[in-house]
Amino acid sequence: MKYYILLLGLCLFACTDNISLQTSVTVNVSKAGTLDSLLGKYEKDKIDTLIVRGEINEIDLITIKYMDSLSYIDLEETELSSSVLKSHILVNRNRIQTIKLPHDQSLFYSLNPLDIKSKDNEPLDIDGVLLKSKDGLSLYSRGTMDSMYIISKSSKERKFTYEDLSLYHESVKRGDSPCIFISYNQKVNGYKVNVMWFPFDIQYIDQSPAILHFQNDTSGFYIYNPSFLETGVYEKFKKNSLKDGDTIYVNYTPKESSEYAEDFGYLADNNIPFFFQDVDFDGEDELLITNWQCGSKGSSTYDVYKVNQYYEYRLDMIKLTDAPFYKMENGQTEFDPKEKTIKLHLNFNAFEYAIHTYKKVKQEKIEWTEPEDSYNFELVRVDIHNQYTDSKEHKVYIKDGYKYKLVKDEKTPVNQKDK
Repeated sequence: MKYYILLLGLCLFACTDNISLQTSVTVNVSKAGTLDSLLGKYEKDKIDTLIVRGEINEIDLITIKYMDSLSYIDLEETELSSSVLKSHILVNRNRIQTIKLPHDQSLFYSLNPLDIKSKDNEPLDIDGVLLKSKDGLSLYSRGTMDSMYIISKSSKERKFTYEDLSLYHESVKRGDSPCIFISYNQKVNGYKVNVMWFPFDIQYIDQSPAILHFQNDTSGFYIYNPSFLETGVYEKFKKNSLKDGDTIYVNYTPKESSEYAEDFGYLADNNIPFFFQDVDFDGEDELLITNWQCGSKGSSTYDVYKVNQYYEYRLDMIKLTDAPFYKMENGQTEFDPKEKTIKLHLNFNAFEYAIHTYKKVKQEKIEWTEPEDSYNFELVRVDIHNQYTDSKEHKVYIKDGYKYKLVKDEKTPVNQKDK
């Protein structure tokens, strides 16, 4: 009899020990705030898969936050406030690969953080996500039964496919602000392009913030544009009223096909939201994103990106932030591919403007042991034009070594014709 009691005790101990060592655990929470006690019989640092059901709160999220071994979290059948999700679930999460969220909630984990400001000038995060619904991969979670998979932070040991994208708001429930999805019917320079567009007023189509997603066979990336405009939306808007969550399919208009192509030449007119063009004369096309009417006198400015560049062990895009690329405006920028020069017309006010001429120059640099060719754009000439009450002034500076030499300083009376 003692033998059987001992054997039963050993079995119970073994069962208890097996329970404590479980790596996949499902917990039904009947009262919010009790998840930690319900997990008391398990070794939490051994759990890599956690499925939670019932009502939970911030205390329960803090419990999950400190379970360092988790790679899969399923919160699909829980009820909680989404406002506290991000601060607890995604802190120091290097192992997390999949998170299933409660119905009708969104949560985004940053893959390529960009500097974005909300309406009240608070910083927001841009996040790459992969959405999965009953119909397969999609741009947006429209149904309550959809599941959202949030991909963990990219690293050199892992390979991810960046399928879709979204924007993290202060309140991350669906429907907080209008969102229109734009999908281009044609590939552009080999890229499939999808856009999430956030119009300020869904009844009035105008330039508004957007996130553009570019995907080809080898890479994918996201770009934020604070002033995006796609005129193809107007045609759809005339026929049917837009509503939050709508997807619009539009044709891409190449800049060469624009009715204003001749007026802008090397660059594009305001109505082309993005295009590819070799603007640094290296034989490879850069990607230019049009910031609609963000320049002087109603012109548009451009963000310029080098694409298919290796960055942190993966193909990505790199934004060109040096002059002349961060100051480009359509109608205000001249290109001379033969001379490899770029002229920027800079208007300071109604009576003062300048022309900055940049030239591509060949240099040598040493990064390791041997010199190698390097190309940079240098400001080689500055023309300054001032309009005074009784005269016009024209100054010219030419780069001379490490300094700029004044080679022209001319004033012309306003009642005298220029020679």
